[in-house]
Amino acid sequence: MLEIGREYAQCVRDHGVTGFPDPVVAQGRLAMGPQQDGGDPKQALANNPAARDACESILARLPAAAEGHRPPPTAEEMQKLLQYAQCMRDHGLPEWPDPASDGGFNLPAPLEGEGKSPRVLAGFAACNSLLPPEGGE
Repeated sequence: MLEIGREYAQCVRDHGVTGFPDPVVAQGRLAMGPQQDGGDPKQALANNPAARDACESILARLPAAAEGHRPPPTAEEMQKLLQYAQCMRDHGLPEWPDPASDGGFNLPAPLEGEGKSPRVLAGFAACNSLLPPEGGE
């Protein structure tokens, strides 16, 4: 799923949206943070329909759950997501946000641009066991 998201992001960049971010997986879904310049990637796509159209066939390969067509997290799942966010902050990522109401993490631009840096990978290794199980899988 992440490979498809990265392929899509690269396609969008190749078609003129140069700062389009690579996605992250949060609760079994692809999530986008802000662009490298701090802009909104959805707005960038709206401003460049040719890039969106050229790359939409890539997104068509994603399972529906990966595109965000899941119900919002339960109260119990949200508690686990809050614990996960705190764990990430405790393990070297002080700028890691609390989850949004949909269960995704809206990462700040500097963190989004970091990708799989050693400190991000260390946070994932320490904290991913706290994520709630993905529904239906």
